[in-house]
Amino acid sequence: MFNQSFGGIKIIEDINMVVPGEPYEKQRTFKERWFTLPWRPFKKTKTIVPMVPSKEIICWENNFVMHPTAKEAILQEMARARG
Repeated sequence: MFNQSFGGIKIIEDINMVVPGEPYEKQRTFKERWFTLPWRPFKKTKTIVPMVPSKEIICWENNFVMHPTAKEAILQEMARARG
């Protein structure tokens, strides 16, 4: 976690603020099909659910907790607004 303060507002970055993304199918290799437990050699694909950064911001009092990518997006918008 990383803390930063802007005008009395404390921003806390947390890399663990992630949400499940769009799942996709991936082919299983021959070795994976035959030599892993539980043994399911006839199942050819597996579903992968990637974890992506959350856009959610949790706030209480003067503290805001967010993923670092959300903080970067906010800082870019602040810089764009300044001109």
